[in-house]
Amino acid sequence: MILVGVGLLYPHVDSMLGRRHKFQTEWSSVMRCVAVFVGINHASAKINFDNNIQLSLTLAALSIGLWWLFDRSSVGLLLGVIIAALATFVTQILVSQGVFW
Repeated sequence: MILVGVGLLYPHVDSMLGRRHKFQTEWSSVMRCVAVFVGINHASAKINFDNNIQLSLTLAALSIGLWWLFDRSSVGLLLGVIIAALATFVTQILVSQGVFW
């Protein structure tokens, strides 16, 4: 539900800031982005990394590449970093409370 809110908020924030996308928004681009995201998610689960730092750096590099390939807006980058930091914080709290182990 939060993702739907972020998706609906994103164009509104762009219009408030007076910025337009450099790329045309079309369904084929959306589907390619979803496919790349699912591929990154699947690869992070299937590839064995030596340590968590290596996994985190690989995911960060792939995420920046995904942003560069499909969006390239400063609002998109800022929104992505904020959502990632918030999700990490919430996950750490849930782990420390024993919800996940």
